[in-house]
Amino acid sequence: MKRVGIGAYGITPFTKEDKKIESTLFESAKVLLENNTSIQKSDIDAVLVSTNNNSKYLSPVLSEMIGIQPKIAHSIENLCNSGTNSIVSAYSYIASGLADMVLVSGAERYDSPGQVLEWDNSRGEFKHPIFWASIFTSSYKRKYSVTDEQLSWIPIKNHKQAQNNPNALSKKTYLMKDVINSKKLLMILDYLIVLDLVQVAHQLF
Repeated sequence: MKRVGIGAYGITPFTKEDKKIESTLFESAKVLLENNTSIQKSDIDAVLVSTNNNSKYLSPVLSEMIGIQPKIAHSIENLCNSGTNSIVSAYSYIASGLADMVLVSGAERYDSPGQVLEWDNSRGEFKHPIFWASIFTSSYKRKYSVTDEQLSWIPIKNHKQAQNNPNALSKKTYLMKDVINSKKLLMILDYLIVLDLVQVAHQLF
């Protein structure tokens, strides 16, 4: 089996600018190619796009925008696992011999909605996938006797680390009381903590 490794990367700042998802994908790929001149476009066999954005055909669109003709091009959408799944897919393509070099591009807009499935509609106003995380958090707290204060350390720690990331959206830091007393528009603290984690993930990655 072939050995597989990461040859290069390109990253752009996370912002609230009203840019199309296609532009964000293109910009990060452009940075990668400009900073790594040893990588030739003709060497890229596959292009995988990881996103929760509901736009269609993003991988072929990105391929055309950067001027390559890969043998394989498709998008991978699996909520919070999209990025991991795309890396696993890229590894599998190379290890199996189906591709020698894969471009994996992950991008989100600040308002990427994710997709509400038909069977989610039975949940009424709580049908958006983000509420799944709230349910899982509640179950985790009960099973392992985890407190809200203990969970609050996660966004506190992540916001602190984001200060050292030039591409992060926010440079703010928070105390325990800030997290515990944050907005309760949806009345459940579990959801607020998970929502904060989603925002931090965007800031860090």
